[in-house]
Amino acid sequence: MGFLGKLLKKDERQINKTKFQTSVKEEKNDSGIPALQGNYAKAIFLNAYSSPSPIKEKNEYQSYLLYECGIKNAPAYHRHMIKEGYLREARVEEKLSHLKVTNLKDILREYGLPSSGNKQQLIYRLLNETDEENIKNYCSQVMYTITAKGRHFLDSNQDYIRLHKHKDWDIDWKEFDIHKKPGYSFSDTVWEILNERILKSSDFGRSQYYMMYQLLLEENKRKQACRIILHVLYLDLSGVYSRDALRLYKSGILNKDELYGTLSVTPFFAPFVICPIVELKDVFDIKYIDRIYEHRLPFNICNKELFIEIVESLIYGTFDEVYYTKRLEEQCKKLVASL
Repeated sequence: MGFLGKLLKKDERQINKTKFQTSVKEEKNDSGIPALQGNYAKAIFLNAYSSPSPIKEKNEYQSYLLYECGIKNAPAYHRHMIKEGYLREARVEEKLSHLKVTNLKDILREYGLPSSGNKQQLIYRLLNETDEENIKNYCSQVMYTITAKGRHFLDSNQDYIRLHKHKDWDIDWKEFDIHKKPGYSFSDTVWEILNERILKSSDFGRSQYYMMYQLLLEENKRKQACRIILHVLYLDLSGVYSRDALRLYKSGILNKDELYGTLSVTPFFAPFVICPIVELKDVFDIKYIDRIYEHRLPFNICNKELFIEIVESLIYGTFDEVYYTKRLEEQCKKLVASL
C-alpha cells in the first residue's frame, strides 16, 4: 500500500485541488484563523453559551471559536451578544440549575432541609424554603443565559449546529448554503453535497458513503443505514484503491507480483464498519447485497458469495478476521493470476 501511495502521490495532490472553492473570499492569517464567520459563528457561540455561563478569560473559551468561527476575542464577543439582546443575566433559579446535584444537596443540609429528590425538586425546595438573598451567596458569580431572541436565532440556524457537530464531514457552511434550496432539509442538502463528491472521488466514494451512513443513523433510518454501511464494507473488502492499482498494472508500472502485493493488503475490516453491521442485524436484508453487487468495481477481490458469508458470520457471531483475511488473499491471488 505504501508503494502504491508513492505512485499516486501526484494524483492525490490533484484531488486536493478539486475540493470545493467558494466565491466568498475568506482571509486567513498565518495561524489559519479565518475571518469572523457571520451567522455561523453566532450560532455556534450561542449554542455553546445558551445555559448560564460567566464571561471568562480569553484563554478559557473553546479553541474552535477562534479557528473555526473566527472569533478572535471571545470575551468581547460574549459581551457583544449580551448588548445585542441574545443573552441576558441569569436569574437565581437559573444559576442554581447550573450547580451540580451534590452542591445543591450540601446547601440544603446547611439549612437543615431534606436533600432527597431529583435536581428540579432540590432547586424548588431551596427557592421555596430558604431566603433568596442568602442563596445568592452560593451563586454570586454573574452569569448570562440565552434570551427569547437568542433562542429564536438558534432554532432558525440548527443546520449550522449540526454542521459543527460533524466537522469531520468537511462541509463548509458556505458550501452548505449554496446547496440549500427552498424546501430542502438538512439531510437533503448534505446528501446532495456527498453525492457530488462521490462522482469526483478516487476511492469510489468510500468516505462519503460512511458519512451518509452516519446521517441516516442519526435520523433513525436504520434500514437505509444498514444498506449504506454494507456498501462501505463492500468497498473495503475489494480495495478502494483497486482501480488505481489495476491502472498502474495495465500501464506497465506494476508487474503481477507487485500488483498482488498491493491488492492483497487493501481489503480490511474496520471496527467502525463491522460493528455497525452487527448492531443493525435486525434490519438486515439479503436484497441489500444483491443491489450492491449490481454496481461492479473494476476489480472485485471479494466476490458476492464470500461477501454474504462474511456478513452472515458477523450477524451470527462467528466472524474470524484472520480466517477471512486469508480467504480474501486467496481470492486476490486467483484474480491476479487470471489477468
